Amino acid sequence: ESAPHMLSVRTPCTLKENDEIHLAFVLNLTRGNTRETADILGVTMRQVQRKILQMREDPRWSAFLDGLGKIGDPCN
Repeated sequence: ESAPHMLSVRTPCTLKENDEIHLAFVLNLTRGNTRETADILGVTMRQVQRKILQMREDPRWSAFLDGLGKIGDPCN
């Protein structure tokens, strides 16, 4: 899709929320594989794991993360 169309369907959010949403998108894409997620995002696996731990404290994300299975297992 073109960038202008993609931008028109977004809703305003904080950078923190944007990071969480994008991480959740990539985690879903990789079926919870943190190593693959880190590779896609260009960060370390440890950074992904730390962000997941932070997100687990938020009830909005805990059910989603639980649904992905054993997060943190690069073989998942």
